[in-house]
Amino acid sequence: MKKKIVIGLIAAVAIVAVATFVGGIEKDQVSSGDIITAKTLKKGPDLEVTDVSAVGLRIALAGSDYVPKINVDVVKVNFTVKNIGNEAVTEKFYTEIYVAESNKIEKVETTYLDPDECFTETVSFRATSASLRAKPVIVKVDADNAISELKEENNIKEAIAAIIS
Repeated sequence: MKKKIVIGLIAAVAIVAVATFVGGIEKDQVSSGDIITAKTLKKGPDLEVTDVSAVGLRIALAGSDYVPKINVDVVKVNFTVKNIGNEAVTEKFYTEIYVAESNKIEKVETTYLDPDECFTETVSFRATSASLRAKPVIVKVDADNAISELKEENNIKEAIAAIIS
């Protein structure tokens, strides 16, 4: 009889470990002797910015008697967003691209993303050299927080633009 109890306990611990690894369970849901089922695993989409790169080309715009010459950076931002959750995103959501401490620059709309599916997008914009100096280019997925996700903390990634003069 003791062997069966020990084996049953080891199996229960293994099931909890697998459930935690696969998708997580709420702490309050597990106590010794609980049986973990698929219903206790968290379900939902989870959008993550997985990659961001930014490259800028510095150009000088000619001035006039009334407008001084200014340096402008044409910045190309390439980014990838992936649904790392276990359910599809079926609602419209926006990804915003902007320079820290400045206005929003670009907004990309997406309407559907399956689990493990990703999309890569490239956007370009102009910014003055002063506005980019040592400030990161930021990509924020689900910028309006329209999608209820498993984890909200992985929606932002940033990169410093490499400026080519």
